[in-house]
Amino acid sequence: MLARGRRTTRELELRLRRREPDMTIVTVALERLQASGLLSDHEVARAEASSRLRRGEAPARVRQTLRSKGIAGREAAQAVAEAVADDAFDELAACRAAIAKRMRSQSSLEPAVAYRRLIAFLQRRGFGGSTMRTALDEYFKSLPVP
Repeated sequence: MLARGRRTTRELELRLRRREPDMTIVTVALERLQASGLLSDHEVARAEASSRLRRGEAPARVRQTLRSKGIAGREAAQAVAEAVADDAFDELAACRAAIAKRMRSQSSLEPAVAYRRLIAFLQRRGFGGSTMRTALDEYFKSLPVP
């Protein structure tokens, strides 16, 4: 399973428990993998955070995703902070890019409808209110007035 992709300890534990009901065997296997360096929640969290930030997700959403994968809250926050710093992530620029990409498919909508839909889309992506407001105001002010 580790050869196919990154897995957290929790994800691997859940999969192993389906095949092996004896928890002591699962625990020993996980401890061996961690001791050998093949299983590291920190490395998985760091790589996942970096990947998701590059795809345009906001840090809040990335932290939520990491938590759902079994990464502890503090470790998820640290991984996201490291990824933001290392990749020079700019949340406002990412929000602007998401708006521009989304509006390509929604350019025929009335501005009020597009605005509402963009807010919902950006909230699902995890962008904060002030970031969304700034980026949306910039975008809609740049549109030609009919």
